Amino acid sequence: MSHAKKLAMLLVLTSLVSCRAHAQQSGAQQPGAPDQPQPPASTNQSSGNSAAQPIVPAARSIWGADSPAPATDPAAYIPDSRPLSGSSALTAGEPQSHVNIFDMSLNVAFSGGTGLISSAGQSVFGTESIAGGDLSYAHTWRENSFAASYDGGGVFYDPSSSVFQSGMFHSLSLGEQILDGRWRVRLTEDALYSTNASVGGAGMAGPGLLGSFGGPFGGLTPGFGGVGQTIISGQGRRVNDTSIADLEYDLTPHSAITVTGSYDLLHFFDAGFIDSRNYLGRVGYDLGVSPKSTVAFYYQMGRSNYGLFSTGGTGPGGSGTPPLLSSTTEYGAGVGFSHSLTGRMVFQIEGGPDLEKLSPALGSSSPNHWIWDLETSVTYEFRRSSLSLSYFHGPTQGSGVYSGASSHVLSGSYTRRFTRSFSAGLNGGYTRNNALISAVGFANQYSNWYVGANADRQFGRSFDLGIYYGALQQTATGACPVVSCGIPGVRQTFGLSLAWHPIPIAVD
Repeated sequence: MSHAKKLAMLLVLTSLVSCRAHAQQSGAQQPGAPDQPQPPASTNQSSGNSAAQPIVPAARSIWGADSPAPATDPAAYIPDSRPLSGSSALTAGEPQSHVNIFDMSLNVAFSGGTGLISSAGQSVFGTESIAGGDLSYAHTWRENSFAASYDGGGVFYDPSSSVFQSGMFHSLSLGEQILDGRWRVRLTEDALYSTNASVGGAGMAGPGLLGSFGGPFGGLTPGFGGVGQTIISGQGRRVNDTSIADLEYDLTPHSAITVTGSYDLLHFFDAGFIDSRNYLGRVGYDLGVSPKSTVAFYYQMGRSNYGLFSTGGTGPGGSGTPPLLSSTTEYGAGVGFSHSLTGRMVFQIEGGPDLEKLSPALGSSSPNHWIWDLETSVTYEFRRSSLSLSYFHGPTQGSGVYSGASSHVLSGSYTRRFTRSFSAGLNGGYTRNNALISAVGFANQYSNWYVGANADRQFGRSFDLGIYYGALQQTATGACPVVSCGIPGVRQTFGLSLAWHPIPIAVD
């Protein structure tokens, strides 16, 4: 690579890191999600694999960066060697074409839909537009790897109202893996700033997934420790940030001990929502029982603090932070199993009992709640298609609406590549969230469902034109316990997206 290219790459990475620092400083306080640390799957024989598995931050691109590679040769995939008992959900492997590259795209999308709320409070037909782009960088050297991705842009509504206000969104993900003999260290960081929750579609809950194969509405399976937003709250500026450190020590070529720690933050800049901070630690043991299968055992404990936004208040974080409203302490243990065929399929399941000890501030007549923690998923990669299903049940952070919740999350997607230039997909999901503490006169359960469809046509080597449709609805059992809990009725949207995506630049 020439000195000019190296200098350009250094400037890009510097700008990414500065964006991350600015986001953390301005937020000073969220879960990420989402994404979600990565989509569930399964482990190969967990340890003893000297090949570095690239660290790919949790993707939140609204422009289809997660679409499957057209190639299907398993030899073209790098096996996923991460431990089953760690924080990251496993995959069927990473395409080798996704490493040692710098990638970017610029995008616009325009849609019309029902369910927008006018300034008079009526449900009307309206339009929304999105403009933005993304940058991605991935590099592997020897047995170490680093990856970074940024997505950002703006959402604009007509008509605009207090429920649907134009705003910006920014997402930054960083990941690094360091190997030294039997030791492996993995560090990940996911931050998201938006004006809506990260579950659902653009304009009604987060930046959305316009242009992606899954359609305009994307579900969110809670990440490590049950963090993430699974309830559609109302309009409000927020920052989600999740930091995770995984330490793995290989006892033998087929077994390993893992230690994981995470810190998760959901902070609202607008009054009326519940901030949350979550700390979680886990120790685990992985054992490869066959070349394709792994079993794991783990024990974890954590604490979640909740507070109401209060300008000039004094809380655990010092002056200007929300006073402590309540807290929960978590103790849990479980067992997991995974089976995978690199580049073809991956199945993962883990679960066990989880005890939630509620603080006296919550006023519960039953301070202890037992919840069965279960997470499972399966992904199939075919020659021209991909199928993914997942289910989660366990404690979550309440999404700014509750001081903790017990949630069910079911999601699925199917994509099909008909030709080298034409693809289509379907996706859908359902969530149900129950407050850990019932409040008289307020909704103690929120449920929502979504469906979406998308078709994408590539023109030339750099342009993609997409059409999409989606529908979303959230229901509740009573009045909203915070300032706003999303939109009433069914929200539908349909439209077009255009993306300019130049050929990725190879990085030596």
